[in-house]
Amino acid sequence: MAKQQTKKTVPNPVPQNKEGLPKQQDKTKVPFKLEIASLPRLTPYIPGLLLFIASVIISLLVYKDYGLGYDEVIQRLVGITNYEYIFHNDQTLKTIEFRDLGAGFELPLVFIEKLFNLDDSRDIFMTRHLVTNLFFLFSVFCGYVLALRLFKDQYIACLCFILLAFHPRIYAHSYFNTKDIPFLSMFIIVFLLCQVAFEKNKPVWYLLLGFGCGYATSIRAMGILLVPCITLFFLIDFFRSRYLKGDSLKTAKNFAVFIVGFCGLLYLCWPILWSNPIHYFIEEFKSLSHINWDGEVLLAGKSIRSNMLPWYYVPVWFSITMPELWLLLGVAGFGWVIFSFARRPLSFLLNTPDRNYLLYLACFTIPVIAVLALNSINYDDWRHLYFIYPSFVMLVLYVVNKLAVGKKRLIVWGVCALQICLTAFFMIRYHPYQEVYFNNLISHNKEYLRNNYDMDYWSCSFKQGLEYLLDADKSKTISINCSDEMVLKNSIILLPEEDRKRIQFNSYDKADYFITNYRNHPYDFPSYETKFSITVLNSTILSIFKIEKDPAKQKKYAAEEIAILNRFSASNPDDYFAQFQIGLLYYNIGETDSAEVHYKKAITLNNAQISAINNLAYIYRVEKRYPEAIELFKRIVALDPNYQGAQMALGKTYLAAGQYDSAEVHEQMGIDQNPNSDAINDLAGLYFSRKEYRQAIALCKNAIKLKPGDAHPYANIGLCYSNLNMFDSAIVYSKMAISIDPTLGLPYQSLVHIYTTMNKPDSARIYQAVLKQ
Repeated sequence: MAKQQTKKTVPNPVPQNKEGLPKQQDKTKVPFKLEIASLPRLTPYIPGLLLFIASVIISLLVYKDYGLGYDEVIQRLVGITNYEYIFHNDQTLKTIEFRDLGAGFELPLVFIEKLFNLDDSRDIFMTRHLVTNLFFLFSVFCGYVLALRLFKDQYIACLCFILLAFHPRIYAHSYFNTKDIPFLSMFIIVFLLCQVAFEKNKPVWYLLLGFGCGYATSIRAMGILLVPCITLFFLIDFFRSRYLKGDSLKTAKNFAVFIVGFCGLLYLCWPILWSNPIHYFIEEFKSLSHINWDGEVLLAGKSIRSNMLPWYYVPVWFSITMPELWLLLGVAGFGWVIFSFARRPLSFLLNTPDRNYLLYLACFTIPVIAVLALNSINYDDWRHLYFIYPSFVMLVLYVVNKLAVGKKRLIVWGVCALQICLTAFFMIRYHPYQEVYFNNLISHNKEYLRNNYDMDYWSCSFKQGLEYLLDADKSKTISINCSDEMVLKNSIILLPEEDRKRIQFNSYDKADYFITNYRNHPYDFPSYETKFSITVLNSTILSIFKIEKDPAKQKKYAAEEIAILNRFSASNPDDYFAQFQIGLLYYNIGETDSAEVHYKKAITLNNAQISAINNLAYIYRVEKRYPEAIELFKRIVALDPNYQGAQMALGKTYLAAGQYDSAEVHEQMGIDQNPNSDAINDLAGLYFSRKEYRQAIALCKNAIKLKPGDAHPYANIGLCYSNLNMFDSAIVYSKMAISIDPTLGLPYQSLVHIYTTMNKPDSARIYQAVLKQ
């Protein structure tokens, strides 16, 4: 019998690179059966394209639902100021306070605004919302492509798209946050360009990578972080090429192309750099650790100044606002990458797919460490660090790719699907307030979140509150008060033109409604009549109260609120802001002695609490305790030389104390800081007190130029001319004041004096009669 021969199968050799490591395959595995026969190269991207198209459709349906972010008006002004600098040589850009804010994304938004001739505020900001979200979704699709190239698995690539696009807080911000979200988006795009560039090793891709880093840095200077991380890759490749006698010169040339791309697009997209690039870039980079915002934030029930935050502020916010499974997997991915690097360093250092994870690890950890080391001011959850989220997602995917194998695959994908469903449920149920998402690591008991953490800190929910009032109150004018006039004015911008005219901000005693997002007031309000409220996760993020006009009830409500704050202070004795609020309430009901006590307590707990110092100084000035008032106003100027109105207040106090020379110095400094009609009128009053009538007239005429509709400077000019016995001119200006504001008493007094002096008793009696009425 013949011996049967067994044919031995020789396995195909696995392609290897020069380092002996497996060479990355060019073709992508396609687990889905979706394909386009005529375009086979497009097949792997079909799921991502479908997700992108679906996301765009959702965006078109919902983008008008989101309110205006607190910073949006200023961000648009960044773009407008840069646009005027480019096309009209307006030098305001070099002196304005926010000149160090990047214009990379704001300028294109202004170009779109100009291209489509948008001039209505609602159209302008709605368009900004849509464009910002679409740019974000484009970057998310880039994230899909990146995951597909790294893992060769469409399921993981789809998971990448979902994680990037539908983090609740980031999704909401992708409409109204035109600085943090575009910056995050550029990190995704740069990650993709980096992976492609080092894999293909062609100059054109390194140029595009440089462009990406330059554009990211033009949005926020922290984008410079990408350059040293990528430079490290070049250095590794350069020394490897020299060691293996490869083409190290090519690596050097590619690096030069990368740097040229970076510097070129950074310079092009940031006009402030055009005149002195090194100076202005250094100025901006220095400002990263010195953000000019000295407000209060709420953390675990404590009001804390933004420049005194504990080191754990960002880690806490990150932990309680990340969907639980992604948080767990991301932390595991962080440790897994470090462990894998320690075991196989060459795989992570040489030009392999693994090396990308060192970039993600660096872009996740270095910013957080830098914030802690530089003691940078952070506030409003962790939005200043939203750009670390793409790196975190890649660490999540790293773990999923490791775990989703064999029999565990269905379990892993099932758990991921459950987390996706839970997150989607929240986003749909609480639309459009996804920015106040908290996971289940923190209590969702009634009002717990409101009492312990900042929620709708940008007041985006004001849009829905105003829409309710416009529908419920048919009055021609709706008078509203809130803690920050700017918030209300920003929210009015998004209303239709006919509705904008109906909403007016007014002082509390004259307003019909009070609207609050509870920022800096996490405590309960007393038993006001609630007209409207919005609740998310059992905590109220917005309330509209009907203001009670009855003085007795007003006093009752003030007493209720003081009792609420006193109970809070008993359990939080270090909370200076509660003491300030109590002082303010006592001041509003005329109990200045009690107000003084609590303002002093607030200042003792926080000696830089400018609001309390300012209010106490005003009490002292009203009570003619001028030396004490002057000392406090000086303290404010020392704490913040640019604090609005501090110099003018100091000047007024010197004037009331009869110290005219000092009053003149500080009032003039106040005008130099903020040249406005009221400030100029105050200084004119000083000259009038010194009988320097002609100087007072000159100042009042300047005030008229700034504010032609203000009757006060006309009345003051009339009074000055009267004292100069220039009665004809005095009559003209006094009557002009009356024509602007018939209720103003000063011009009537002037006319009575003038006609009496001119021996025209009949005319004098006419104005005297009106004055009595």
